[in-house]
Amino acid sequence: MIKINSKNILVTGSKGFIGENLIKVLIENGYTVYGIDCKISNHRYCKSKLRYLYKFLNYDISKVNSVKKIYSKIKKINFESIWHFAANSDISKGSNDIDIEIRDTFFTTKYSIDLAKKLKIKKFIFASSSAIFGNTKKSIDENYGPCMPLSNYGAMKLASEGLITSNSDYFDKIFIFRFPNVVGSDNTHGLIYDMIKKSKKSNIIKVLGNGLQKKPYIHVSNLIEVLFHIYKKNIKQLINIYNIGPEDKGVTVKFIISKLKKLKIFFNKKFIYQEAKIGWRGDIPKYSYNIAKVKKDSKIKILSTKNAIEKTIKDLYK
Repeated sequence: MIKINSKNILVTGSKGFIGENLIKVLIENGYTVYGIDCKISNHRYCKSKLRYLYKFLNYDISKVNSVKKIYSKIKKINFESIWHFAANSDISKGSNDIDIEIRDTFFTTKYSIDLAKKLKIKKFIFASSSAIFGNTKKSIDENYGPCMPLSNYGAMKLASEGLITSNSDYFDKIFIFRFPNVVGSDNTHGLIYDMIKKSKKSNIIKVLGNGLQKKPYIHVSNLIEVLFHIYKKNIKQLINIYNIGPEDKGVTVKFIISKLKKLKIFFNKKFIYQEAKIGWRGDIPKYSYNIAKVKKDSKIKILSTKNAIEKTIKDLYK
């Protein structure tokens, strides 16, 4: 039985892959969610019996005039927190056009902070990324530095972290969660999504990079479970930064392709790899997280990368 309460949470990027999964968990825990996105929403809860717990605001948070418009709509609402998940999702495209990242990844942060201030929201939760670190062979912990991102996306996520912490005197609590690659059956981008999309167009599927890129992946259900668990803990520190991921060094692109080849839609398909070690400008071919901190504070068992990939593919075609 879901316990309903009057707590309100604001989520930017509510129509995104991770945003929608977050909203599902928040609503199931009795929160009323106000979702902001420039895309028209068809969220699963819009037509459910719990639809009164989801309010959609169709605005582009990367634009300064949106702050005033959103504020006028919800200025009488008391919000427990804001979860800022709006960002560019096409990292390779953003790597060739920095204006995309400045607008969709940095300005969305700037105006989310402005909106939080106007609404007097005291808890700010930010979805950051492993892309901030750049190319390193070390196991990355929360204090790793200096960060030298190779992609415009990573640069704007790092700049966003700095902007949030520089405004810390306006907040009572800040959470910065650095995600690895996130997978799930309803993903809207990423390797598995791209391979399925390409398979519908041709029998020859071109794979970015040489297939030896090796990265950790986390299942979206696992990710949201960890985020919510840490959020609900009685943590007294003002600024809280977490690397979130599985306790392994990941799997290669070729491993994922080998799993996809077993699916009917990939029968008679030929995969062609590039000679390049990276898939696109700014791509990080290999990295791994030190997750000692998140293990200590969340106690949530995180699926291995291998299991996260297999679960995603199984759920897609069960």
